[in-house]
Amino acid sequence: MSNYEIINQTIASLEKQGLTLKNLSKEKEKELIIAGRDHDDAKALKKLVSYHIRSAYLLAKKISPKYPRLDAEDIAQEAVTGIYSAINNFDLDKGLRLSTLANSHMRKAIQNFNMNCSKTIRLPSNLSKDIAATINSANKLGLKEPYTESNIQLLAAQKGIPPKKLQHCFSLQYVASMDAPFTNTTDGDESLNLHNIIVNNNAIDIEAEVDSRKSINAIQEILKTRPERETDMLIQRFFYEKCLSEIGIEYQITSERVRQILSQLEVVIIKHFKRKRMLPAY
Repeated sequence: MSNYEIINQTIASLEKQGLTLKNLSKEKEKELIIAGRDHDDAKALKKLVSYHIRSAYLLAKKISPKYPRLDAEDIAQEAVTGIYSAINNFDLDKGLRLSTLANSHMRKAIQNFNMNCSKTIRLPSNLSKDIAATINSANKLGLKEPYTESNIQLLAAQKGIPPKKLQHCFSLQYVASMDAPFTNTTDGDESLNLHNIIVNNNAIDIEAEVDSRKSINAIQEILKTRPERETDMLIQRFFYEKCLSEIGIEYQITSERVRQILSQLEVVIIKHFKRKRMLPAY
């Protein structure tokens, strides 16, 4: 049985049980919200949500084609979490119905679920709002994709913003997904995705990390054979970043003598690395 069949069966079952918004009066809804949310009555909260589950499944059925990589039933479950979010944020004093707020919270929950599952490259919130406002304005004017230059000019004149900014908003409305197939490959390898081809500058280079640790271990072995004073000077110079004169004052020698000692120690370390073939070839 497909997910769409399961969703259809769930919708039919809810309708048969009378768990629809038509059967939930405003007074009854308010009573359940007060009992379930404000007085922690689990049964009342569950009953309130059950009246809105049909809306969640209908929304999932409608919106799932836009998210082909997501399971339709998972989308429905995420929409249900949006109902709980709407209940927690619902203001009884405004005199609105819960379904008005629930719809936006369900859509937001689905969008967040899509981003979390697909490793979506997230845009700044202010840019997302600009894109949404631009697309809504285009829809009100009856403009459909692909947007022509004349359409962009018309919309720019109405909104009073530069056409280049509109063009930028339209180009960003389709956010790239890191795990979407990257099919523009010469060998036709569909297993590649955007995540595979983007260089992560923060990723750890395993070979470099191993070489670095080997170098640290080698330096520690060398310092064990050197006088304690040399080791201490090296630490103060390169770890605590003290100047030569400061180190010289502590040991009552000149800064030039400190430089000579550190230079000699550097030569010893380099010779050891060359002997062990630990220096990179140039």
